[in-house]
Amino acid sequence: GITGLLNKYSCECKIMPIADDTVPSIKKKLIKSLLFSDLIITVGGASVGNYDLVKTAIQKIGGKFIFEKVNIKPGKPTFAGLLQQTPIIGLPGNPVSSYVCAQLFIIPLIKKLLSLKNENHKLFTAYLNSKIPRNGSRMHFMRGNILLNKSKNIVKPKKNQDSSLVKTLQESNCLIIRPPHDHARLKGDEVDIIKLI
Repeated sequence: GITGLLNKYSCECKIMPIADDTVPSIKKKLIKSLLFSDLIITVGGASVGNYDLVKTAIQKIGGKFIFEKVNIKPGKPTFAGLLQQTPIIGLPGNPVSSYVCAQLFIIPLIKKLLSLKNENHKLFTAYLNSKIPRNGSRMHFMRGNILLNKSKNIVKPKKNQDSSLVKTLQESNCLIIRPPHDHARLKGDEVDIIKLI
């Protein structure tokens, strides 16, 4: 999915074989990736479990982090840094989280590297077609569908926002942006959205 997204921007993507859940295996794949990459993207192994060893492997070969997690949902474990002057971004292993974060972080970076305008992340205003509960402490990018109704943008949030559900991402065409601690919203309330690429 991420390769398909990046191909839209004329990126040549090479998918490396899956690394074992060991530091030596991850280090080997990263070192090999440095030989031909302008940007390295890792998927999975970015959180704090026993097998989340990507950041450790990066540090062992001299990598430096710009940030190590983000206050968003989905995608909290996302990190970014430099590995021997090559940018590296680590995405969560969860498919929805990784795809959403690719849209939020990787596409803007590629556009910056290629000096392209970043119009995909333009904010739009839309009106909710149903109520949504109060938001928690992280900025939440909720999946939904926007449609035009009498020259008004109407957005329908997906009922189940669990980040393991790829189907809800496949069926969505936008992300509803909920600031941290945003109050509950009623049908007809205005919200900000960005369109999915």
